[in-house]
Amino acid sequence: MKALLARLWPKSLYAQLLAAAALALLIAQIINAAMLLNGLRNRAELEAATFVVGSVMARGGIDGAERPKNGRDRGARLRRRPVSYAIGNKPISPGSFQPNRELSERAAGFLGLLADDRAGPVIAIGPTVNLPENLRRRAMDRPIVRRLLREGRPAPERTLVFSLQRADGNWINAWTLIRPIERGSVFVLLVQTLLLYLIVLLALALVARRISRPLSRLKSGMADFGKSGNAAMLVEEGPSDIRELVAAYNAMQGRLGALLSEKDVMLGAIGHDLKTPLASLRVRVETVDDDAERDQMVASIDEMKAILDDILTLARMGKSGEAEQLTDIASLVETVLDDFQGQSDKLELALPSKPVRVNLRPMLIRRALRNLVSNALRYGESAKIHLEREAKSVSIIVDDNGAGIAEEDIEAMFEPFNRAEASRNKASGGSGLGLTIARAIARAHGGDVMLTNREEGGLRAALKLPV
Repeated sequence: MKALLARLWPKSLYAQLLAAAALALLIAQIINAAMLLNGLRNRAELEAATFVVGSVMARGGIDGAERPKNGRDRGARLRRRPVSYAIGNKPISPGSFQPNRELSERAAGFLGLLADDRAGPVIAIGPTVNLPENLRRRAMDRPIVRRLLREGRPAPERTLVFSLQRADGNWINAWTLIRPIERGSVFVLLVQTLLLYLIVLLALALVARRISRPLSRLKSGMADFGKSGNAAMLVEEGPSDIRELVAAYNAMQGRLGALLSEKDVMLGAIGHDLKTPLASLRVRVETVDDDAERDQMVASIDEMKAILDDILTLARMGKSGEAEQLTDIASLVETVLDDFQGQSDKLELALPSKPVRVNLRPMLIRRALRNLVSNALRYGESAKIHLEREAKSVSIIVDDNGAGIAEEDIEAMFEPFNRAEASRNKASGGSGLGLTIARAIARAHGGDVMLTNREEGGLRAALKLPV
């Protein structure tokens, strides 16, 4: 149940504010409707009790003598009352009718029987269908009931029964149908609820919008800055605390942008200052007469340059100058595999027939994928590449047939210069930054790189990108 509520509950601040307010209003209106309907129900019962007691008083049956009808008008007036009246040797007491103590005490006070030795009247309420057939027929035959039925309104479903023992030992029994709650009352409740929702939720929606809009822009600005290291300053709007938050973010973004710019300048200087002597050293190495010694020295210089390039790439990852492009993943994978033409017999490619296009930085993704394929060929002897499409993402899968990696060492493989010697041969080359760079590139795109051991043996590297 809790999981279902968590899934149905809206995720955004704007929607949560409206949903919480709507739910609170609904609960309040349910309570209000219950109280109002209960009040209408009590008023209908009091009205029916008033009719019954008034009819008993008009007939003068309390003291044991029927009061004469004063002419035709009085008799007609009594017949128009929605009350059936009978005197017998026992009270009417349907088993399912519940005595109403408050109404009984009020009737006793009105009839002046509180100080009397006799038991007071008993007023009970219950379903009309539980009345004896002859009593129910008399009640339903009253003019007021016939009028309700003619107007297409529902017949009363509840009946009030009055019983009182007179001084002569006989019982006065009177009963009347309790007027049902009018449809208009329910309609008024619905209109009231609708108006309340419109007024309150409209006002809340305007306020929530004023709060959520700058927060949404702040989230987008942070995402843009995280991807490119550069984003436009945000407009300071909304309530004062939201404006202060946006102002603080703009100030922080300015400071970080300045630091990244300084870092790029410094990295450029370092790269120039290191690559220049390496190039000069490479030229001098060419003059060495010993071929084996020369080749070893050239390989060392090339390795130093590769490590330097990897370090500079990783350090500049936070601020890439490359723009995103809508790129076909299959075509991008094929261009990467072109770099491994000499090892084409070790590559296996399975791509979908339909194009899968994603907004990405092609050069960076090619670099990340090249690192994964290179690792698979170096440590797993072969590489099988295919795509897995999900609802909101696409994954480039690179499988190898190597020895895999111990589960506890998988995350450590993404740390710079870290190599699991149990499964990776340190003598095989590499800077130890390939996976680190690949994951940094993927996360800069909002994705990730994950390593898992395959059940059939080998390692699976998945480069996941959002669609």
